[in-house]
Amino acid sequence: MIIEVLRLFEAITDLAEYYPTRTERSILSSCVTEIAALTGEHRVIVEFGSGSSAKTRILLSRAMENCPLGVMRNCPLLG
Repeated sequence: MIIEVLRLFEAITDLAEYYPTRTERSILSSCVTEIAALTGEHRVIVEFGSGSSAKTRILLSRAMENCPLGVMRNCPLLG
């Protein structure tokens, strides 16, 4: 069920009439270097409910360049 909902949402965001996701991706793509510089060396990126993680991948492509990457399971902050 959840996978079908995610696929439906992705299909909706690909529609020409649905501009918010395209706009967000465009802003992230054009500003990712600046975002990486502003967040500094010891950055943490948390994305809740990222769907396909398309926007997260944009940030990770530059923001995490030359940085160790860790994936935390059972994070105490998430309960």
